[in-house]
Amino acid sequence: MNETGPERKVYPSTQADIAQLHYALERSEERVRVLEYDKLTDLWNNTVIREKLEQYIEEAKETGRTFAFLIADLDKTKEVNDTISHIKGDEYIRAFADSVRDNDFVVGRSGGDEFYFMLFLEDARNKHSDSSELREVYLSPEDQVEAASLSVEKRALAKIQEIGLGDIGGVSVGGAVFDVNETLESLVNRADKRMYQRKFEKKERKEAKDRHPSHTSIPIKPN
Repeated sequence: MNETGPERKVYPSTQADIAQLHYALERSEERVRVLEYDKLTDLWNNTVIREKLEQYIEEAKETGRTFAFLIADLDKTKEVNDTISHIKGDEYIRAFADSVRDNDFVVGRSGGDEFYFMLFLEDARNKHSDSSELREVYLSPEDQVEAASLSVEKRALAKIQEIGLGDIGGVSVGGAVFDVNETLESLVNRADKRMYQRKFEKKERKEAKDRHPSHTSIPIKPN
């Protein structure tokens, strides 16, 4: 209370005041989106996803929890841009983003056609502790990372086929389980190395298939 009486809260008194507050709030939310979200994909941008990776590392070191880190890189994006159009290249990137938008990972665009994923891993035996049968099923953290990588590739391919790039497009995903003694740079390097290994493996399989196409059956002439 002051000398003139009790203090009173001031509320917007007119529709104009309320509209101005709504406008200011909307502008504030827009600025946040510009600063934190990637414009093309509407996923976390490079700055935010790296900050979140640092947070995951810090929490893992403090709690001992294990997390998976994946790097996904679209295949032949330059070829799509050069031979079709940059508009189609942007559609290609957005299609991949749409394929991973609704999953358990924290995901963001780290730049160009590359994306980062993080997810804390759980012991499968703990998740299914009520089932004696499922208690026997256990994937190591490394196997969980590999399974997650293949799942991302499969979901992405389905979206890429929807936009007519199934014959040229694809994605290669490499992952690593965080080691409490390593740095952010070493974790990224390990996942990146695995991602390029995946690209090489896919290239080798395609070249082998091209060299040895499936044999077609030869019709037998009647006697």
